[in-house]
Amino acid sequence: MKDVVVLYHADCWDGFGAAWAAWKRFGKKAEYIPVSYEKDSPKGLTNKEIFLVDFCYDKGLMKKIISRNKKVVVIDHHVSRRDFVEGTKGWVYGTDNSGAVLSWKYFHPEKKIPKLLNYVEDNDLWKFKLWKSKEAILAADVLPYKFEIWDKLARDFENRRKFLEYVKKGEADFRWELFGTKKMTGFMFL
Repeated sequence: MKDVVVLYHADCWDGFGAAWAAWKRFGKKAEYIPVSYEKDSPKGLTNKEIFLVDFCYDKGLMKKIISRNKKVVVIDHHVSRRDFVEGTKGWVYGTDNSGAVLSWKYFHPEKKIPKLLNYVEDNDLWKFKLWKSKEAILAADVLPYKFEIWDKLARDFENRRKFLEYVKKGEADFRWELFGTKKMTGFMFL
């Protein structure tokens, strides 16, 4: 296992966006491991620099991780984890931003937040204030959680023409999803 380890919220756009922000800083110098609340911490976390992004274990497990490692930083926004986050020496907590945006601000304080992460945040916090937010994210949601793919996705979101292609695809996906939900629940109105 590498000396720098990034643990991120598994199966989650915001969690992977936070990991991507770390990857843009560390690249191949770090190891990136998806984690969940239901499972114990990965084996081999000793004498490492650990960054938990969009995620925090319970207090008991956090104490164990902190005691065994050189540095532990927690970047999270989940209200249910606030006490655990603030119980660590290095932490960033806030409910106004998603884990991905908090992580970007931490790892890249001088850089503009990518449009992709603003859209991830808008969906993760259920704000839906950005133009065609649901549609843009829905279209991109089929892509795998791979850093190189997210690099391209971030570039595409910054390109107006390509971004509009995601929106158009997302609109079709959104209509199909809405149709399926209405049909399954019996609330089909024509």
